[in-house]
Amino acid sequence: MAVNEKDYAIVVGINGYSQLRPLKGAKMDAMAFAEWLISPDGGGLPTKNVATILSLEELPADPFDARPIQKDIDRALRNFGVERNQKIGRRLYFYFAGHGFGPNFDDVGMLMADAAMQRLKNNIGLRPYLDYFHKTGFFDQVVFFLDCCRDIISVPTAEPAFTPEIMAPLGPVEDFVVLAAAYGEKAFEPTSADVGERRGLLTKAILEGLRNPDLADEQGRLTAFTLREHVMKKVPELATEEKLRQKPNIPRLPNEEMIFSTVPIVSLKVQIVVPSGLTGELVLFHGTDRREIDRHSADQSPWVKDLPRNSRYEIEHTASGLSVILDPRKAKDDPYVFKFPRPS
Repeated sequence: MAVNEKDYAIVVGINGYSQLRPLKGAKMDAMAFAEWLISPDGGGLPTKNVATILSLEELPADPFDARPIQKDIDRALRNFGVERNQKIGRRLYFYFAGHGFGPNFDDVGMLMADAAMQRLKNNIGLRPYLDYFHKTGFFDQVVFFLDCCRDIISVPTAEPAFTPEIMAPLGPVEDFVVLAAAYGEKAFEPTSADVGERRGLLTKAILEGLRNPDLADEQGRLTAFTLREHVMKKVPELATEEKLRQKPNIPRLPNEEMIFSTVPIVSLKVQIVVPSGLTGELVLFHGTDRREIDRHSADQSPWVKDLPRNSRYEIEHTASGLSVILDPRKAKDDPYVFKFPRPS
């Protein structure tokens, strides 16, 4: 059963280009993301709210007949109700896997299937579409995941076919943009060891960041913040494993936390063992904001605490000032015995 009835998504995956190098993994990446969107423990969207737009299995004889093109994306938006000039929903996901380019540092041209080196205007633009959603306020939140290259090419990017009508009153629109590569850089789709097929590095990192409960925050939430932290670390790691170089670009976080899904909070029993003869107090802090959680007399060992696994902590000995990191995510046993070192 869908849990986010007011969320919508457009998912585009293009392997087959009429006159550009074909791709191998874009369609499967798009389908994998669409699967997460409609999963009850993922995006929780109704199937009817997800428009999955994929390239044709075989390229047509006439390159101008290749699909999808911009009209297919705008048709999906029309079907969602943008021409009714009224609020549509809470969030719009816009996912794209295919060829792309970077006309400037804050825009991406997503090339449609009928594009060619002489027809690079056959694209849709990140900045024009994002601006359109900000002007119209059809959705409270807009999320763009773009798994494509950003080669520097000075070609204008296309805006939606619709004439924006500003709704009154227009509420604030939050956006979160995740780009596979930095401006001027390439994105890659090496053969994945997991499935034996080509997959985009960004999409692999995004799906892991949206599915792995160990990446959730202390409230069991997988958010824009947790996703950014994971993607910025994981994509370069995956690229290095393939002897490639790819660094994603996430321009900024939304002003208010954007929650993608929640997972059950799993606690771990931790036994903090203190060296004999130690005096003073031990203070337990949250590892992110150094918020004090609890304190305990150092001469009463062990100190037993139930702590959420998906957070890291810091323990400080007040008498010596010694501070050490406690990370339950690395624990292999429950209860987890953590030996506080003797101050030097």
